[in-house]
This record gives sequence, structure tokens and C-alpha cells, in this order.
Amino acid sequence: MIESIKARISALSGWRRYAAAFAAGAAMVSAMPPFGFFPVVFIAIPVLFWLVASAKTAPRAFLAGWAFGCGYFIVGLYWLGIAFKAFFSHAMWLLPVSVIGIPVYIALYYGAAALLAWPFRRAATHFAFVFAVILFWAEYLRGHFITNFPWNHIGYAWHHVLPVLQSAGWFGIYGLTLMTLLWAAAPVMSRRAAGFVLASFFFILGFGILHLQNNPTVETPHLVRIVQPNITQAEKEDVRNKDDIFQRHLKLSATETPHDDKILFVVWPETAIDIFTPEDRKNADRVALSLPAQAFGLIGVNRRVSAPTPSIRNSLIVLHQRSQRPVAQHDKFILAPWGEYVPYAQLLAKTPFGKYVAAVQSLTPGPGPSTLRLGQYLPSFSPIICFEATFAGRMKDIARGKPDFLLFITNDAWSMGSPGPAQHFGFARVRAIEEGIPIVRAANSGISAMIDPQGRVLHSLGLDRAGILDAPLPNPAQKPTLYAATGDGVLLIFAGCLSLTLLLLSYFFQPFRRPKA
Repeated sequence: MIESIKARISALSGWRRYAAAFAAGAAMVSAMPPFGFFPVVFIAIPVLFWLVASAKTAPRAFLAGWAFGCGYFIVGLYWLGIAFKAFFSHAMWLLPVSVIGIPVYIALYYGAAALLAWPFRRAATHFAFVFAVILFWAEYLRGHFITNFPWNHIGYAWHHVLPVLQSAGWFGIYGLTLMTLLWAAAPVMSRRAAGFVLASFFFILGFGILHLQNNPTVETPHLVRIVQPNITQAEKEDVRNKDDIFQRHLKLSATETPHDDKILFVVWPETAIDIFTPEDRKNADRVALSLPAQAFGLIGVNRRVSAPTPSIRNSLIVLHQRSQRPVAQHDKFILAPWGEYVPYAQLLAKTPFGKYVAAVQSLTPGPGPSTLRLGQYLPSFSPIICFEATFAGRMKDIARGKPDFLLFITNDAWSMGSPGPAQHFGFARVRAIEEGIPIVRAANSGISAMIDPQGRVLHSLGLDRAGILDAPLPNPAQKPTLYAATGDGVLLIFAGCLSLTLLLLSYFFQPFRRPKA
């Protein structure tokens, strides 16, 4: 049956080849959050591999890979158009740049991977390993260089299969992406090779099941109140709503419950206060007075800074009733392109788009990750603001030690009505597993949640709901995960050795000269 499907796909010609590649890429989006139909990966990836292997020329191989990437990113990132409308409503004629241009540009990584793998097409099993490894490097590069947009990596297809996700504690999302590509390529391989890679899948699945059984959630006596005001982006953009929005946050913070005396932190989402200055004592006092006694307010703000140079930063500040000024603060250090800064702004300013570039108020990034300690006996935490949550291994200040929890604050209202918020939430679960640290997530319009170190969602407030979530803070994992200790180091060594081995096999056995499998 597999050979019959392979023959039909390989026989496609002309526009049908690229339409099939585009459709396979688009179908793979159904594996991503919030859908989670992971079996589609085992169909889409083999289709891509067969289309590239059967291409008669290198340019055609590139186009097949690029068309697959276009389908995957155009469909998976269509919410960029909603975000563009929120920030650039005065320049809607540029909408195709975000909806089509950016995904098509990112898809070049897949085209380049197909081009590099094509010379090895003559031996099917060797080609499957080579293409999977090259695609892994393409995924890694798009998350770290030039595009710097690590969204919807293929490993996120397992976000509903918690036992498989546990392997992220070993080698992170990029390692899970590499393994997923190898597993999905099994139909392209010989039976022996396919059996070998699928055995690794069942090993990881079994490990995950045992790991979850042996590591139940352990909760601390501390309660955290998460405030979810559910304010639309249109409301936030209208300055006339500024005081009303502030009052809604205050009202939710001040909600009286029988367990108020156990609440240690009250969390407001990203940019809950539009503009905050060090002199803004009136609003700081109003926030502090709305908090339960002894609780700290962890508040998302746009913070105006006057020194060393005037700037605005997307920040988290810590307030308390006993202090007239913020107790601590953290500035977002990875800004969202086009929303918080314009990439290549100086170059674009010289083009016809210059006036639109100038209309974007670029924020100033912070120095890097931080770990905040508010007292000797209080849980420490590392704040992560919105887009930063997509970057594996960038969660904490290593010099200050392991935090007790990660605090994610975000405003996903700019992409509501799309899969964007659910995708963003799915990434947070993987960050918890990678680091072995629980996550407190406060989102303006959802999904707000308490997530334990194994990625279990213990308590949550869904999308498009206003309210508070009072939940006990889980303990972190007793031992640091391998990924938390080494980052991508072990994975890169493994992937590098695997790449070198495949190159040596290509050189000594010359599979690219053998008859086509």
C-alpha cells in the first residue's frame, strides 16, 4: 500500500506536485495546538520526502520543499493578519506582507533543506535520515538566526500527548522536533530502519508514562491569584478606556474570598497598565491597596524610563502595600518584531514604507532573563513576557540559580478568534517540562493557567472569559532536568555527530550513486 501511494505521489508533475506539497504542509497545521491531530505528521512528512526524492532537478526539489513550507506557515500563521490589523490599521494595504510575505519568507528554510537533501535521494533510507536531519537544522536555524521566529516547531505536534512531551526534559523542543521527523519518515525507510526509529518512539512513550506516574504534582501552601480581565485589543487601543480598564483590574484583584490570607501573589497580565512611571505613586498605591493583605502584586506595565535615555519598556513590576515604589522589576528582553520594534528599521526608512515604519513606536529591550527573589523564605520566580515564551532555554538568570516558578504574562487579545492564543499556551507547557519548573500564566483574554513541572494543566481560565483564578503554587521538580542543566548543548552534539556520520556514509558508500530505491 505504501509503495502504491509513493508511486502515485512521485508520478505527479507540473503544478500538481507543488499543490500536493502545499496541501501536505497545510494539513500538518492540524497537528499543532489547539487541534492536536498528530497522526497527520506521519502522512505529511512522507509526502514531502517522496516529492523531493522524485524531483528531476534540484530547482524542482527546492520548489517542492518551499511549497510545503508555504502551506505550513501561511495556514499556521494566518493570525499574523489579525495582529497586523491591530497594530497597522492605517496601512491595511500592507496586510499581504504579514499574511503571505512573512510565511513565504520563512518557508525558504524548508526549500533550502529540500535542496540540500536532494543529492542523496538514490538510497531511500539514507535519504530519509539525511532529509530529517537537515530539516531539523532548518528548524533550529529559523528559531535562532535571521527570522528568529521559533513558532510551531514540528515537535509541538505532541502537545496533547503528555507522555511523549516528557522527553523535552531531556533535549528540549528541538530534540523532540528531530525525533518527530525521524519517526514520521519511517514510511520512507526500509523495514529494519523503520523498526529501529519506531522502537525509539515506544521507548520515549514508555519513559514518559513512568515519569508521570513517579512524579505526581506536589503543591505548596502558597496561593496565587491570576487576574484575567478579558479586554479586547480595540478597547486597549482606545485611550478613553484607560481608567475603565484600570478599574476592572482593581475590582478583580480585590475580590474577597475565604482564603485571601493564603494568597501570596496577585498577577496582572502583560501591559495591564498602559504607561507607568516611577513617579506614578497614586496608581501604584491603588494597586497595592487592592491586594489581599501581605500579597505582592506582579503587574504587567508599559514602563516609561527617563535615564539613561528616555524610552518605554514592556515590563513587570512588583508592588506591595508596605512600599511606596516597586519592589522589583523586569524588562522584556526579546521584543516581538513589527509589534514592538521594526526589523531593519534604518534600511526600511529609506524605502516607500518609511512613513509606516516611523509610525511604529519601538520599545527598548531589557538586558536579559532575570530571577526575582523578594525574601529569604518566599518563592523566587523568573518573569517571561509574551513572545519570550517561545524561546527555549531563555527562561531564567542562570547566575541567580533555579527559580521556584516561571511567571508568564501575555496579552494575546491581538490574535483572538484564531489558533494563535492556543498555540502560545501550548508552548508554555513545553517550557515547564524543559525546565522542570511550574508556570503561572496570566493572559489578558486567556488562557490563564497553573501548570506543574511535568506540563499538567492543574487549573485554567479559558479563552474570552473574565475572572480570577486562585490556585496553589506547585513545587518545582526535585532534580533539574537534563535540558535545564545543559540547554541545547547535548542535542547539538548528538545532531552534529549524526550529521557527520551521515556525511561519512555518503562518502564511503556513495548512496547517491546507487540505483534509485
